Amino acid sequence: MKMNEIFHRKMKAFRKIYGASMEEFACELEISKTYIQNIEAGKANPTLETVQQIGEKPGIPPVSLLMKEYSDNQFVTAYKLLQLLESFETLTDDEKQEAVLLFDRLVRILFRNTAE
Repeated sequence: MKMNEIFHRKMKAFRKIYGASMEEFACELEISKTYIQNIEAGKANPTLETVQQIGEKPGIPPVSLLMKEYSDNQFVTAYKLLQLLESFETLTDDEKQEAVLLFDRLVRILFRNTAE
């Protein structure tokens, strides 16, 4: 699967964890709703700047939107579980991104070890 196809698939899942409609998310990013629709439908390829903007809003590392290694379900689950922790909300955006990556890695390791 190509990187842009991975991004298109994940875009919708990550917008939803931000808890926003397309219109709300587009407004928050200061881009058009049509552009968000086209990205999610695979009709537009965003710039790297847009990928970064999209990831930063919900505190998700932008690289996770592009890499096959991070499945949308695993990453959404990791992000939602971390949101439940009060201390997660006190972290800076960079710390949140690092925490999500580390927690996702931990979840994958634990599931891999239980599958053996």
